[in-house]
Amino acid sequence: MLSEPARKKREIKEFANGFNLPRHMAEHVYMYSGESITVKLTADVSLMDQLVDWFGRNFSVDVEGNNRMTVTLKCNEEAMLYWALQYGEHVEIKEPKKLRERMKEMIRMIAEKYQFS
Repeated sequence: MLSEPARKKREIKEFANGFNLPRHMAEHVYMYSGESITVKLTADVSLMDQLVDWFGRNFSVDVEGNNRMTVTLKCNEEAMLYWALQYGEHVEIKEPKKLRERMKEMIRMIAEKYQFS
């Protein structure tokens, strides 16, 4: 039990204009909370089913050459980091730069753990 009273729904940003559960779930994979950001990534075209499964249909796609596509979507930053790691060999985060840099650092730390001596 908290001593502070619960906030009113209209005071919570996501509830101010009505709550959209499907959009919320698509933007908060792995149930991370917090603000969603716009993410641009490139992915194999074969990943389309997984993108729809994870993010619904609220993303845009530009088909590139060599069976690649550029995808723009909204997602929680922390959730996107772990989602992209899951599909690492098929996905590359392009923007935002801060997220791309976090991914590079995490990959470096993981690679150090698996270095052969």
